[in-house]
Amino acid sequence: MHPKEFFKRYQPAKHKLSGNRLVSFLGHRLHDPSLWHINRRSASWAVATGLFIAFIPLPVHTPLAAVSAVALRVNLPVLVLSSWATNPVTVVPFSVMAYKIGAWLLGLPPLNADFEPTLDWVTRTLVQSWAPFSLGCLLLGAASAVVGYFSVQCLWRLHLLRRLKARRKQRRETGY
Repeated sequence: MHPKEFFKRYQPAKHKLSGNRLVSFLGHRLHDPSLWHINRRSASWAVATGLFIAFIPLPVHTPLAAVSAVALRVNLPVLVLSSWATNPVTVVPFSVMAYKIGAWLLGLPPLNADFEPTLDWVTRTLVQSWAPFSLGCLLLGAASAVVGYFSVQCLWRLHLLRRLKARRKQRRETGY
């Protein structure tokens, strides 16, 4: 399957996404063709930016992804979808991983996580963990963006090389 076909298969319809209340504030900017066009550059930058945004520890991924797509002129649906790498299912494991990486890099001991359903516990835990958590989120976002960018670039190139090889084989068989 061609990468364009893959991305187009899972990309929401233009009218559905542009009618979404989370991105409708962009108005006429959503009609820019570059936001809907899929090519290797657009897809790889959209995936990279979306994965970076996914690790921002605030619930603003979709609007931030939409603004980023408009600013960078990359594929909007691909960017929005890749920003959903963190979602209600993955947010806890990613958050724990981000905290542990940040704490390790800062040389901090593990946080005592005896859960208490009180505002005092939440406040104390946030005060103690914000720096390692933020550092971990930044590093995970940057690393996943780099991996995402080069993965799309490599997979797209691999697909093109396979198509070229198949075309050459067909030409040899048919004499053209």
